[in-house]
Amino acid sequence: MQFYNWMKKNYRGEDSVRGDLFEDMERDKGFPRNPRPGKYDAWFEIIYRHLDNTGACDEAIDTFEECWRDYVKREREIYRKKTC
Repeated sequence: MQFYNWMKKNYRGEDSVRGDLFEDMERDKGFPRNPRPGKYDAWFEIIYRHLDNTGACDEAIDTFEECWRDYVKREREIYRKKTC
């Protein structure tokens, strides 16, 4: 699952900093959306640079980093289950 879709599934409409981050992602038509899951390190860098270059506040970047860790952890758990 793409990070954008994972955020949408888990935080759309949620009254939290993670929900706020997704709202910002949804409004930002230039937000990078990886076309397929995987290549975690590269996509982390692409999204991080986008947030930094568009002037995201420190809280938004911190929230992205936390969400990204949770996203990667979940995706790897799913992959392990499929390969066992």
